[in-house]
Amino acid sequence: TPGTAYTFTVAATNAVGTGPASAASNSVTPTAVPGAPTIGVATPGAAQATVAWTVGPNNGSAITSFTITPYVGTTAATPVVVTAGATGSATDPTPGASDSATVTGLTPGTAYTFTVAATNAVGTGPASAASNSVTPTAVPGAPTSVSRLSVSLVPNGTDELAVYAIRFTTSASGALAAGSNAVISFASGTMIPTAISDYSVSAVVGTASVTNVMVEPGSGGVGPSADITFGMSSITPSDSVSIVIRSIRNPLVGSSSERLVLETSADLGPATATYVVVGAGTVRGYYLVASDGGVFAFGSAAFYGSMGGHHLNRPVNGMIVTPDGRGYWLVASDGGIFTFGDAHFYGSLGSAHLNAPIVGMAPARDGRGYWLVASDGGVFTFGDTGFFGSGAGHRLNAPVAGMAASPDGGGYWLVASDGGVFAFGDAVFHGSAAGLPLAAPVVGITADVATGGYWLTSADGGIFTGAAPFYGSLGGHQLNAPIVGFGS
Repeated sequence: TPGTAYTFTVAATNAVGTGPASAASNSVTPTAVPGAPTIGVATPGAAQATVAWTVGPNNGSAITSFTITPYVGTTAATPVVVTAGATGSATDPTPGASDSATVTGLTPGTAYTFTVAATNAVGTGPASAASNSVTPTAVPGAPTSVSRLSVSLVPNGTDELAVYAIRFTTSASGALAAGSNAVISFASGTMIPTAISDYSVSAVVGTASVTNVMVEPGSGGVGPSADITFGMSSITPSDSVSIVIRSIRNPLVGSSSERLVLETSADLGPATATYVVVGAGTVRGYYLVASDGGVFAFGSAAFYGSMGGHHLNRPVNGMIVTPDGRGYWLVASDGGIFTFGDAHFYGSLGSAHLNAPIVGMAPARDGRGYWLVASDGGVFTFGDTGFFGSGAGHRLNAPVAGMAASPDGGGYWLVASDGGVFAFGDAVFHGSAAGLPLAAPVVGITADVATGGYWLTSADGGIFTGAAPFYGSLGGHQLNAPIVGFGS
């Protein structure tokens, strides 16, 4: 039997009978190709899908890779081979492990099923049964052209939430006086808002936020055009300007491209503009996590598992949700990381010496990394995240209790247990709970992609909003363990 250890003895037989057996041989384990994995749930994404499976027997030889084959009907598409990872990773080769991987490059609007097969030193074993059928959505498009401060967008073909950012740096001669106006125009007729209230806009000049934003109909009314007008603070030569447009509902969809034009009442001079998609998803809700690893879901947030009932080396004290809302990470005070749904593992601080315990984390915009923050304000980066500053070495009125990334991943907020909020990079300050009488200390902060604001949560499950909507809380409820984190 493959995977079973054997020893052997030998005895000789003649006309008189069979003699005594030899001593036992060394132990050997026959090998064979791995057994078929057990297929799990496939989850669609933007031109991709995440496939889950349970690892089958390795039959005496360690599994080295997995082959995921997409099918359109009965026709196999190009297989994707993923290398087996470490124990506890998303591609753990241990028999019985729950694994997942994302298959990219799929055609939006086409239905796919998937099979998974495992490979070891002997060869590739049989494939699993086919997964459920999923249909990937479209990816919000990149600009087709950029001309000065005019950006052409491609419709994403879906009704998903989308967030867009225009950034530019003025030339050495370009300047805009304080009190001047800037207008972002939705110029064409197929991808305009159905109502002005469908959009919100924020702007940052250097590190100062612009607060007097007004959204109003353009010269053609809500259709076929719409304008977003806001007063700009003083822009001086070589200033960095960031303007973020958030679709609250009915985002840019249609059959042709849309041009966003930034017009000002003063000449900015030659400038460059970039466009990025900084968020997409349909989740309207949030999670709470307890120190024992228990997870609670609110609104349309889905449950993907928890550490409740499992042995933990240190208590869980934070969580973050993947950008597509189909998974989440939990973090323990020693920096240990636990992954659920389509969340992937990019490293941890579980074996590192820390000056202060880890108290929170925040995800990279593309989901390919995360930040961790310690109670002294120290920030640690994993995957493709960038470092924008920290509170380490600064005097704090209260210890840092959590962090959240800005919608485009170009900055982050830290929150202290007294409700104080600190912004780094392009993160915009929307107020804090510092100075308020709190029934319990603040333990977490999470960004709201739709509004650009954030939520704070306290240990008793109370929720405080900073330009973000309120969906409910656990304040006043009996809890088995205190709330220690927040995710959305």
